[in-house]
Amino acid sequence: MNFFLFLLITLFCRINQAEERATPLTPKIEVINFNGSKQVLFQKDFVDEGEVWNSEKVLFTENQKSKIIISFPEPKKIGFIAIQADANDSYLVECLDVNKKSLLWIVPHETGKDGLWIRSFTLKKPQECLTVHLRPGVGDGKYSIGKVLLEEKEPMNWQEYKNQLPKKISYVGNSAISVERMNAIRLGVIFFTILVLFINHERIKRFGLLFCLFLGLWCWYNCGRFHLTRYFHAHDVFHYYVGSKYSPELGYRLIYRCVLLATQELGLPVPKLARNLETNLVVTSEKELEKSATCKIRFSEDRWKSFVSDIRYFTKYHGNFSSIVLDHGYNASPFWNIIGYFISNIFQATDVNLTIISFLDSILISIGLLLSLLAFGLKPVSILVVFWGTAQHADYGWTGNSFLRLDWFSFILIGTSLLKLQWSFPAYIAFTIAAGLRIFPGLCILGLLLARVFNSGINTIRLTQAVGLICVAFVFFELALFGNFNHIKEFKENLKKHAETFSTNVVGIRIIVSYSEQSRAITAKDLTQDDEFGLWKQQRLKKLEERKFILWGLNLLLWGLFIIALAFKPQEYAVPLLALTLVQSISASNYDYVFLCLLALLPKQFQTCISLPILAGLTHFVALYWEGYPYDDIYFGHSLLIYVWTLLNFIIFVMQQKKRNLATREIKLIRVLGSNAKF
Repeated sequence: MNFFLFLLITLFCRINQAEERATPLTPKIEVINFNGSKQVLFQKDFVDEGEVWNSEKVLFTENQKSKIIISFPEPKKIGFIAIQADANDSYLVECLDVNKKSLLWIVPHETGKDGLWIRSFTLKKPQECLTVHLRPGVGDGKYSIGKVLLEEKEPMNWQEYKNQLPKKISYVGNSAISVERMNAIRLGVIFFTILVLFINHERIKRFGLLFCLFLGLWCWYNCGRFHLTRYFHAHDVFHYYVGSKYSPELGYRLIYRCVLLATQELGLPVPKLARNLETNLVVTSEKELEKSATCKIRFSEDRWKSFVSDIRYFTKYHGNFSSIVLDHGYNASPFWNIIGYFISNIFQATDVNLTIISFLDSILISIGLLLSLLAFGLKPVSILVVFWGTAQHADYGWTGNSFLRLDWFSFILIGTSLLKLQWSFPAYIAFTIAAGLRIFPGLCILGLLLARVFNSGINTIRLTQAVGLICVAFVFFELALFGNFNHIKEFKENLKKHAETFSTNVVGIRIIVSYSEQSRAITAKDLTQDDEFGLWKQQRLKKLEERKFILWGLNLLLWGLFIIALAFKPQEYAVPLLALTLVQSISASNYDYVFLCLLALLPKQFQTCISLPILAGLTHFVALYWEGYPYDDIYFGHSLLIYVWTLLNFIIFVMQQKKRNLATREIKLIRVLGSNAKF
């Protein structure tokens, strides 16, 4: 009997010891200002993707000061984080150990998606944490968090598991193609293209290049993923559709203010914050609504009803516009605005109509590609398409299937092809239209004028006539449609405002020069302020002022090499393409650098056909190295990469031309000596 009692006591002690050993694996959870059961954080399964934000299956709140504290009895290594949270908000994951507090990850919002979505992130190096804090970042004031994974490394079959989760929404794109898988495919296409370029068998190489062309097109459309839940880019289409359709009433400053008023009238939740487009600063929505009385005054009764109806339509893609009203507004040129106004007032805001509008870019680009195949042949056009479809700095997610956002690109492609075919006047018209649509393509015209100093073959009279013709047409339509030039005045002020403001997705020399540890967004971002990037912008401007001589030096080097290249008289069609590289001096949004693919059309002396796929591959490695949001680190890397690549290509061209000139002189000398010997 005593023996059995001894066994029971021993077994009980062992069970207690096992439980004590298990307790370090069970974190303590403290929930502050969240509704719902805290047990959902570590439930067995994720909820269905697309689940409503305030479901009973998740923790939800309308208080931005809410917090979830996860405490471990002993330090836990965290190298992989997955969180299912409301799609249109960002969240912060912070790590606390014995000595310090650090930011592990800023969970990005998912533009254009509704309900709860999973986002995951792998740290470069696992960190030991005693406590993890989860709290809301920037969003619409309605935050929710479901299941959370905090692991040392990514679980096995993670992607397959995530893709198999039930979905509450329908997809038009291939949901099996994740972002990670899509980037892997793009890298594979890049390496395959490089291999094809080294094939010596002409027929096999030709078939390989043709295959690369189709692969590049497929990659551009996110490998059939598109925008996942729709074909058109709802966020971008909203700005350009609504901005152009109601441009007489909204101009460039009132779109967000009037959207807030329309949202309020519809009885929808109004975002807490919005961007004041007069100052470019983020302010409370109450301040904007106080000034919104002027909105209805500028609209007729029918136009206001139409405006509110369009806002109602777009709410099904963007909830209450929390992400939209924090963007930078409608920024199309007055020239583009005429075209946009005409189209948007014909096509009502419906799924079918906006899908049709979103494919207008594809039609224009197809025309340009067919012309370029006629003018340049298969090899450079295949490289062009591969770079366009695979490079990370200007991928489909930014402006793909939007409302005529790549029309300028199409007209430059058309103009370059027409110049190669020696149809100069229509080519000059195409370049002028591109300049009117996006302004910075005006560098193409500037380049041709500068090249005239060295090359008498460039017909500046025809160029002047083409520019004059388009300008007269613009003035006529601007007066006929709007009766004044107010759009031009406001657009000039808009350009100045944006030139003085840093953005996390800008590429150029200013980004290279102003970059430092103190001016990184991850370091200088201040979430306690309405404008979380306010301090970061100040730090950027400060560094730019401190390093202004470096800024001038890098600009002079770029322009100097461009002028030297012009002195060697490159073919006329190459001049506009070379001139586009000068946009680095004034800086532009990352998606404007899609023009780099056009450099595949440069003469073989520039060696771009082999170096462009390599550049596309390097943009992926930069994005992987600085993975995550905000994006300023990534676009610093891309700025530096593109700048160095541009300089190297200018230097290669100059060296090639010097060798060519030297060889020509030697041939002439031999001929002279030969003729003298005969004499």
